[in-house]
Amino acid sequence: MSGLLTSLESAPQPMSELRCDPLLNRWVLIAPARGSRPNDFAAGSRVEQSAPLCPFCEGNEHLTGPEQLARRAEQTSPNGPGWTIRVIPNRYPAVTSEDEFSLFGETSANTTTGWGRHEVIVETPRHLPLSTTHSPDHWNEILQVFQERLRDFRRIPGLQHAFVFKNHGPAAGASFIHPHCQIIALPRVPNAVADEIQAGDLWWRQTGHCPRCELVAAEIQDASRLVTASSEIVAFCPHASRFPYETWLLPRRHSSDFASAPPEVLNDLSSRLPAILVRLEQVIPGVSYNLVLHTAPLHAPALPGFHWRLEILPRLTGMAGFEWGSGWFINQVAPERAAQVLRPRD
Repeated sequence: MSGLLTSLESAPQPMSELRCDPLLNRWVLIAPARGSRPNDFAAGSRVEQSAPLCPFCEGNEHLTGPEQLARRAEQTSPNGPGWTIRVIPNRYPAVTSEDEFSLFGETSANTTTGWGRHEVIVETPRHLPLSTTHSPDHWNEILQVFQERLRDFRRIPGLQHAFVFKNHGPAAGASFIHPHCQIIALPRVPNAVADEIQAGDLWWRQTGHCPRCELVAAEIQDASRLVTASSEIVAFCPHASRFPYETWLLPRRHSSDFASAPPEVLNDLSSRLPAILVRLEQVIPGVSYNLVLHTAPLHAPALPGFHWRLEILPRLTGMAGFEWGSGWFINQVAPERAAQVLRPRD
């Protein structure tokens, strides 16, 4: 446990608060006193794995399915060495990949075939334990690959939405230490996404403003939860954070579709994102986290009430009886304190 985190936990704790994300009507219990419980913030354990047997390492391309996309050196062959980023089918997919969507349909009123695409984005040919070792330029390439795959999925009939996410560390669901992300494309828009789009559309029709644009402006003005801000990207710990050190990164200019983000936005995002991940690792060595991209459905028009974002969700606590029973999260690190810790050091 880092000295900085220890000193923060030993400081006088404010009273608990119930906070709500008004757009989603999602309530969170901010309970700083819970942070003094033993082992809540123990450094995450890293699962070591022998590099020669890792299917994601360069030279082991024969252990994976055929690459769907790759950034590789000129005059190198597909499915061989020479790549810097590689996209491959997931060998244990959550959805069934077939060529013809028409083969699948409703089997009952409440059941459909689990059809879609599930891919792994191998971030580097090197067997490294942390994505924080990537340079901003390399992160920029990874973000570009996200965009390319989202655009490619639009050309597959039947696919409606795609989630890009990263599970880092065992507590976040990672089974390989080799840095990688995943993308799952689905034939339906999940309820959480549809509900946020609907709520955002209602907000926009009532106010004439995107709710997340209003949120960005408010966080910049308040500054207590602000982690970093630039001409293109704003990062903050949201008022109703579900997890300790939860951080959102959003474009300052309204945009609902990440695949359409221009180069200047990707350049800024690829600089801000790794800096926050490095700081998070400094504060809690070995931390597990999920990185989730929220973007519009694949075929949606520009949505005035929906704003794409990247969420960093550290996995320092688990879901227990209260969370499962109430549907509320308990967060023992107030976002104002989390933002103070995560801000760039001078």
